[in-house]
Amino acid sequence: GRPADGMVSLWLGEVAGGEGVGVEGLRVFPDLVGDRRYDAYDTAAALLAERQAPRVLQVVAQRAAAELQPAWSAVLDLEHRSIVAAAGSPPAAPWIAAYVDGSRWHRPGSLRAAGDSDPAPAAASTHRPAADVAWVGLQAWDLVLAVGRPGWIFGEHDRRRLGAIARRADARWADLAEGEARRAHPS
Repeated sequence: GRPADGMVSLWLGEVAGGEGVGVEGLRVFPDLVGDRRYDAYDTAAALLAERQAPRVLQVVAQRAAAELQPAWSAVLDLEHRSIVAAAGSPPAAPWIAAYVDGSRWHRPGSLRAAGDSDPAPAAASTHRPAADVAWVGLQAWDLVLAVGRPGWIFGEHDRRRLGAIARRADARWADLAEGEARRAHPS
């Protein structure tokens, strides 16, 4: 549950009482029911339960929101600058697309999808991307999964989780494509 009002003041007073210590902000997290370690299984089960690609993409957006607790998540078609699926209230598709394009080469190990080995261009941007927005490529779908948590940064653990969601979505695409191929050309 939520801490009693007096407890927050007491905690802040204790922390601020330390020499050279200050409080920059306070965030009250929602009550989390269950064990967060099971999120990956819940995501895999939700993806496997869907049989149609558009619904799978909506599940990807919803599960990214459930696992990472962003204010928004969006599956974006960069070529058409359109949002294919979303949870929460993402910014406009052109903004997300511009952000992805602008941050693509800043931190290759963190921002590109796992296994993407394209070298960074010689004129890589010196602009540092926002730490409260993260994205990963959905390689099999030729789409991007982006998430945003204004004022709350994504750490390396969060980025790895986002990459894992993308890999599960790509695996689901392979399953759907194989099933469609079998239906179209039965042996």
